[in-house]
Amino acid sequence: MIKNRLKPLLVAMAVLSAGTAHAELLQYSFTTPDGERKALPPSAVFANPKGNIKFAMSAGIDRKVRISVLRADSSLVSTTTSSLLGASDRISVDGKSYYGAELQLPAPAEGEFLLKAELLTSKGASVQTDTFRFVVDVTPPTVGNYSWGMDYGGGKAPDGKPIFATVQARHITLDGVDDTLSGVGDVTFETYWIGGTQNGQLYRSGSVPYFKSGLKAMLGSGTVGSGANVAYPDGVQSQHRLVFNVKDFAGNKATKEVEFYNNSACGSEEPTLVAIEDPSFSGAYLGLSAFQGFRQISGSTPINKNPLKAVYRISRSQYRGLSEGAIFGGVPAGITNLGLAHTDLQYAYVIVEGPAGTDGTFNWTNYGWTNNSTWRCSPLRVPNPQFTADTAPPDWKAISAYIDGVGWVGSSYGTPGTKPKPPRDTIISQIKVTLEPRAYTQTVAMYGSSCDVAPNQSECTMAVSIPFNQTGTAGVYHTRPAAQHKTNPGLLSQYSHVWEWDAEDPYIKDLVSRDDQNKVVSFTAYEGHTGATWGRVKLASAGLVAKSNGVDVRSFSATSINSSGNDSTVMVSYRGLADGVYDIYGWVTDTYGNRSEKKLFTVTNDSTPPVIAISIPSSNGVESLDNILIDVTDGMTAKPIVTMVNLKGGPASDNVYLTVRAVSDTRFKLEYPVMFPSLKAGEVYTLTIEAKDAQQNIGKASAQFEYKPRQVTLADGMDGKLMIPAVMQEFTHANGSKIIETVPLTLNDGSTVTGSYDVFATLRSD
Repeated sequence: MIKNRLKPLLVAMAVLSAGTAHAELLQYSFTTPDGERKALPPSAVFANPKGNIKFAMSAGIDRKVRISVLRADSSLVSTTTSSLLGASDRISVDGKSYYGAELQLPAPAEGEFLLKAELLTSKGASVQTDTFRFVVDVTPPTVGNYSWGMDYGGGKAPDGKPIFATVQARHITLDGVDDTLSGVGDVTFETYWIGGTQNGQLYRSGSVPYFKSGLKAMLGSGTVGSGANVAYPDGVQSQHRLVFNVKDFAGNKATKEVEFYNNSACGSEEPTLVAIEDPSFSGAYLGLSAFQGFRQISGSTPINKNPLKAVYRISRSQYRGLSEGAIFGGVPAGITNLGLAHTDLQYAYVIVEGPAGTDGTFNWTNYGWTNNSTWRCSPLRVPNPQFTADTAPPDWKAISAYIDGVGWVGSSYGTPGTKPKPPRDTIISQIKVTLEPRAYTQTVAMYGSSCDVAPNQSECTMAVSIPFNQTGTAGVYHTRPAAQHKTNPGLLSQYSHVWEWDAEDPYIKDLVSRDDQNKVVSFTAYEGHTGATWGRVKLASAGLVAKSNGVDVRSFSATSINSSGNDSTVMVSYRGLADGVYDIYGWVTDTYGNRSEKKLFTVTNDSTPPVIAISIPSSNGVESLDNILIDVTDGMTAKPIVTMVNLKGGPASDNVYLTVRAVSDTRFKLEYPVMFPSLKAGEVYTLTIEAKDAQQNIGKASAQFEYKPRQVTLADGMDGKLMIPAVMQEFTHANGSKIIETVPLTLNDGSTVTGSYDVFATLRSD
């Protein structure tokens, strides 16, 4: 016989208690129509499941959980219930361990439903219910056709593909983008190389703003240089494939692609002047009749006639008029182009006509050579020109404008940041031109007026009356007036000026949305004449300002501004604003410094997280988890929510996430896990709790305790001494009862625990 003392049995089990409990739907997972495995939180309204859906649900021991799919009218589609949860019913979600079960239901057809998650007693009675909106959408979005706006590039190539350029690119738009069930959620682009050593490789990817009102996804706002060129490289001549990926909120995807040529670099060579028209020359360049009277250039260029004709030579691949250069080749621009006169195996020869200038060009930048990748690629150069007194053209030195209220300004005035700023509703009253003196009379005409520069003089001033900076307008005076020989008007030189303004204030149109929980605001704004002055007229910045009693307290800048034409949608967060009651104003500023603001709403702001108090008996020895009280209070939220409960430590070094039950609006108790008693020093548990208020502020608290549950005594009242034969045999008492049998286990409310549980006993040698 072996005489052993059976140390009182310490039972580690789930103990039910009264009060409202919480059945937590942790996530649901499924396979999408594309074969992707996806897991979503219950807050994710939209899903695209095919086949079955698996639901991960958490609860305490000795509970059941049930998940149901309901139609919008609350009629049942499908339902399933777990078995009674026991000690071994552990699941893992996002690397965290919970007591719970994974349940499975077939995915319903497309439509709007409710997910109903229930916590049940062991007898199947529902003690807690949570419902979640659930929209099933397995149909991809619809997409239409591409359109684009390019100031440069070159239209379409002979094969029908468009030719884009980065300079002054306005937009690339995919029209007809829509999704009727879950809505368009995200649009991205991908650009791939075609041809060359990088063929098939990704160049760049990024996001594309989506405008629901116009059912379009748009790179660039439509104004000059507004962002379309982010999708393809600058400074190269290349070919690409652009793909727009459109996803709805459920995750279904549609794609649309377009192939294009990227003409964003000038050619590899400039045209070379090879012959000029010379009245004193009777020969023909290259002996060709097409070049009769053209003298070959060697070293310097005698200008015996001005304006004059000239022959330029360039490689065949660099001339757009030939098949070799049909995509990236160039042509003369601005100047009179008399066209292709001759070709050989290597070169193309073109004739132009215009005034040769003292700077060694044909009136650069008004005239020049371009392949349409930009305004001008290179001058039409005239090497070392040799003028006579009669053929020397006018030579500009300066142009100035007198703006009433400002004074004299140079050839460029009014760009964003210009100081002094002009007053509203003024005029330009005078224009002064400065030229290199010539032996002949020079004349300049502009804006309905003119003035003459007398022989051997350099200046003249003309009176004008040009409206400038008129309220409600934005614009620019930008012309290229010609200074001309008064009796030989073809002998001229041009000069550019830019006098610009923006006298229209931007304004806020409508509040689109406000999310007081996440402290995010969306509103629309309007900037008239967006895109004017080469894209400089545009909304520059926007945001919110919080005011108290009319005084600015804090300003917040926009997190995003998406523009389409004159309209913009602004997103701003005011997170970080101190607690209090504020008037929230939206503000907008354009690039010229015009600003306006508008009151959007009044908010009672809460930036302080809830206070969590964990009450544990003063001895730190917890007999039952019912002894632990969790109080969550918040100054502005009547019913804070416990979002996370983690229990870590103990003899088994456990790490499990628990659910809670609410006993009042602000007090909570724990659902029971399996726990091992603390039998020696250091075997403590750490309880960590997080809770949030209505404005998503998160509080956190932790506490430590030792678990010392009630001891389970033997049923026959013995003193703990048992005499058991040391043989491999099961014994019972004479009355048929078990050798080791305890009194009934009861909960704190006196009810008897039912079900089957493991009992862990410790034995001592004495």
